[in-house]
Amino acid sequence: MKMMKKMEDSNINQQNLNEILEKLVFDDGDLTNLKVSIDKMITGQISRRQFRETIIESRSRIIERITEFIPFYLRQKKKDDALNKFAEPDNHMNNSELEEQLNEKNRFIEEVGIKISNIYEKMRHKFKINV
Repeated sequence: MKMMKKMEDSNINQQNLNEILEKLVFDDGDLTNLKVSIDKMITGQISRRQFRETIIESRSRIIERITEFIPFYLRQKKKDDALNKFAEPDNHMNNSELEEQLNEKNRFIEEVGIKISNIYEKMRHKFKINV
């Protein structure tokens, strides 16, 4: 969870993904805990069953971290794909096309404004509203 907050603004590429997954799977705290459990099992301080439980708990935490990471990764991937698609040269229009679209929209807005003004005038006369 902490790792995802740190990565919120970072761009995830394949190398970063591999590093992130490695950190999620090979967590230092879990590895240290497993090492201590191995030592305790060898010296007889814990049973084989307790050791298995430690391993299962460790694996559960790994799965939990990965399942928390997947939605974050998918959101980032979607965001990166959208940015890359927008940045592709084929998607850029030249200035004249943009100006033409802008002028067309301005004409449409002007026509709508005139129609609204006419409707307002008709309503004003019909209901004898003085402004």
